[in-house]
Amino acid sequence: MDASTFPIPFPYHLIFCIIAGLFFLLQFIRLKRPYQLILSIAIFASLLIYIGEQDNRVWFQTVGAFEAVLLIGAIVLSVIGRRKEKKEQEQSDNVDTEVSQ
Repeated sequence: MDASTFPIPFPYHLIFCIIAGLFFLLQFIRLKRPYQLILSIAIFASLLIYIGEQDNRVWFQTVGAFEAVLLIGAIVLSVIGRRKEKKEQEQSDNVDTEVSQ
C-alpha cells in the first residue's frame, strides 16, 4: 500500500491492530458488551487490505464497505446497549424507591 492509503507502514499497523484488537476482545470477555466484539473484529479485519493484489480497487472498496458496516453496527449496538442499561437502571431505582416507602 502506498502512503496515501495508510500513513503508517505495515509493521506498525500490525502491532496497533494486535494491541487494539486484543484490548477490545478482553473488554468483551470482561464486560460482555457486543459492540466491543464487533470493534475487535473490525480492527483485525482492517488487515484484510494487505491480502491480494496491491492495485485491486474492487478488493479495497469491498474491505472498506465491510469496515463501514462493522463500525455502523458497533455504533448501533452501543446505543442500544446504553439505552437498555439506562432503562434497567431506572427500573431498579423505581423498585428501590417503592421498597423504601
